[in-house]
Amino acid sequence: MKVSIIGAAGGLGSSTAFNIVTQGLADEMVLLDIRQSVLENHILDIKDAAVACNQNVAIRAGRYEDMAGSGVVIMVAG
Repeated sequence: MKVSIIGAAGGLGSSTAFNIVTQGLADEMVLLDIRQSVLENHILDIKDAAVACNQNVAIRAGRYEDMAGSGVVIMVAG
C-alpha cells in the first residue's frame, strides 16, 4: 500500500513515517514538507531503520501530485 504524509519533517510526521515503515504497514511512502533539507535528513534515518527492521519499502520526498494512488494520506502539517 502507498502511504503519503504531509508535514513529514516535523516530530509527529517523521515519527508516524518511522512507525509505519518499521511495522511493515506500507510498501511505498511519499513524504512532503516545505522544509526540504530537514525532510531529506528524516528520509535517510527512516531508510536506515527500514533496513535494520528488514522492511522493503520505497521512501521518497515528493509533491502533492506524487500522492496520487495513495491508499492512505496523513495530514500532520500545522
